Amino acid sequence: KNDERVNQILREYQRRAITNRHRISQLLLVEHNITMSATTVARRRKDLYLQAGGATTRLLSMVVKRQ
Repeated sequence: KNDERVNQILREYQRRAITNRHRISQLLLVEHNITMSATTVARRRKDLYLQAGGATTRLLSMVVKRQ
């Protein structure tokens, strides 16, 4: 859980707008030879406070959304 290498990879995927947990799971295996289930990917992303755009938008107030 405290593997900084995996945390950095997840942050990089976030920066590249790759947020689908199933896609990330596949990329981890293909690009980095890391086996991680989609559920674990979701849990790790949550622990790192990484969210997709829709989740971020839902947290905003209506006033901010209109801007």
